Amino acid sequence: MVALESFAQDLFRVLNHADPRSPRELYERAHDEVIRLLVALEELRRHRRTPEGLEGLLGATQDNLQRLSTALREGLDWRELHIALGRNYSQLVKALDRGAVSARRALPRLAPRNFVRNAFHIGSGLGAALIYHLWLDRTGAIWVMAILTGFFSLLELARWRSGRVNELLMRAPFLKHIARPDEYDRVNSATLFAWGVLIAVIFASQGAVEAGCLVLAFGDPAASLIGKRWGKTKLIAGKSLEGTLAFAVVGGLAVLVFRLLAYPGEPLLPSLLVAGGAAAIGASVELFSIRIDDNFAIPLAVALGLTVLGL
Repeated sequence: MVALESFAQDLFRVLNHADPRSPRELYERAHDEVIRLLVALEELRRHRRTPEGLEGLLGATQDNLQRLSTALREGLDWRELHIALGRNYSQLVKALDRGAVSARRALPRLAPRNFVRNAFHIGSGLGAALIYHLWLDRTGAIWVMAILTGFFSLLELARWRSGRVNELLMRAPFLKHIARPDEYDRVNSATLFAWGVLIAVIFASQGAVEAGCLVLAFGDPAASLIGKRWGKTKLIAGKSLEGTLAFAVVGGLAVLVFRLLAYPGEPLLPSLLVAGGAAAIGASVELFSIRIDDNFAIPLAVALGLTVLGL
């Protein structure tokens, strides 16, 4: 349904403008956009232009938009409302994607600015590369990643079976600062990263796995930050040329610096080839990974790709 898909795209734009972490010039105009969105949603519901299965979701979205309008107008704290509306958007995208209606194009994933998450992202990828390089052989890395993956997967199973457990975990003191809205209703990115690294460790060379972790750790936050602030040339599902180039440059430099420090006796050319290959593969996967989480796809694709190329 074109009208519902258009509403979802408008909701995505409003959530970006009303992001509490966005520059003030963005969310200062968000109130008028919220009012227009409420009018569009009321029109959709009045003329019954939405599937019955989505009526409850659209009602909750309307309530949250009305509360957000009040919060923006009166200068109240809207962080919790932004999270709630982010979940509404993610649930709507999921419904559009899985058959409630047929979307003409892939809708972008909501990824609010979150510097705590960015720091955690960098620390996780860099830490994984350093631990593998300094302290673990391949067998040890497989055991460590198997244990971590199993533990994270058990938590995911508990979340899936119990809404209360899901709320408790996602609202835990640390997780609530790094979780994205759509992760309330899907597998957490940390779990997917663990699975991607585990498979990579089993099938790829050590240097390739290290490169996969590093290009994700540094390239992904760079793509997000640069793309949101300066991304004007749109490519796929809201992603921009500027963000993709930032991923390639920053991710490639991170791999190159790591290789020069971790493999001091290696000639420059092999390090350049590894860094360039990791940047090219990682940026391509990040751009096209619309339905597959890039925290899983990037380290795995980079590690396997470099291994196949013999780098």
